[in-house]
Amino acid sequence: TYAKPNLSRWLINKRFEFPVDSETVDIASSLSLHAEGGTAARIDSTAISDGSLFCFLPIPIPSSLPIHVNAHFCVDDSRSHLDSPHHLENWNQLLATHLIVPSYCSLVLEAKDYV
Repeated sequence: TYAKPNLSRWLINKRFEFPVDSETVDIASSLSLHAEGGTAARIDSTAISDGSLFCFLPIPIPSSLPIHVNAHFCVDDSRSHLDSPHHLENWNQLLATHLIVPSYCSLVLEAKDYV
């Protein structure tokens, strides 16, 4: 017999670039970091209760939000913690402030059309 695939529906919001000084951009580029980030919420009958952080692949850090967060974070070599090299201390905070928070706000506003 044919089993019906288990499909899920997601709402995704992505953001690119943010205003930073040229020195930060140069350092980030030298480390192959790009200002990319976004959020995803499940919009079918099965909501997620604790989302995860992703840096292309999952990071074992809960987001403490009912969404998943993906960004080009600085992570340590084991990919188990967010990292902040001394010459780029605020990179993860810049991603959160300029990409993740606006993405989450847009996601919530758009999600109202699905409830």
